[in-house]
Amino acid sequence: MSRTAATPPARRRTGSTTPAGSTPPCPSPEDVARLIFRIREHLDRTTDGDPLTALRIVGELDTIVDIDGCYATRRATRKHSEKEIADALGATERAATARLRRYDSTRS
Repeated sequence: MSRTAATPPARRRTGSTTPAGSTPPCPSPEDVARLIFRIREHLDRTTDGDPLTALRIVGELDTIVDIDGCYATRRATRKHSEKEIADALGATERAATARLRRYDSTRS
């Protein structure tokens, strides 16, 4: 999916249990790592038995990256240096820059 607009697409949120007007708590990196591990396990099981379901899951993950990657990139680059971002991603500055361009197509 190509993004040419200067503003990121609208965020899609469903099934929130956070009260209206409040900010949901930020998950710790360990919580996120466990979720990713569970998704990978599920994909491993699903890919062999039902590749179309696996493809739908990957498509949903891709949508999350398309939408939230753009926002995260813009917020991170406003607050942090390229070196800080690269360190946080565990990448070289060059690799981090390439990844950020993939997340936000408006970056030059």
